[in-house]
Amino acid sequence: MDIKTITESVQAIHNAYDKGIISVRDNQVHVTHKVFEFLLQEAEVQPMIVSRVSKDYPFEVSFDNNGFTYYSLYSAQEKKNKFGGNIDECITTK
Repeated sequence: MDIKTITESVQAIHNAYDKGIISVRDNQVHVTHKVFEFLLQEAEVQPMIVSRVSKDYPFEVSFDNNGFTYYSLYSAQEKKNKFGGNIDECITTK
């Protein structure tokens, strides 16, 4: 691998980040709320909401599509505002 190849790869990563892709690990794609909500609407599926141990972002909201899991992290208030307060039956513990 040479410097040019690495530079091009870094530029591609920055471009992805600018488009709302925060990180990619295996088949899991962490995206911003805006991108997640757009993709969720496009996929026309119900999200899975998982409780996680975190003071700031205690909810992971995700869905699977074409072999990838797209997810975004939400605070309790953000989850309530976006997905409502009566969604507790959809929450599982991670």
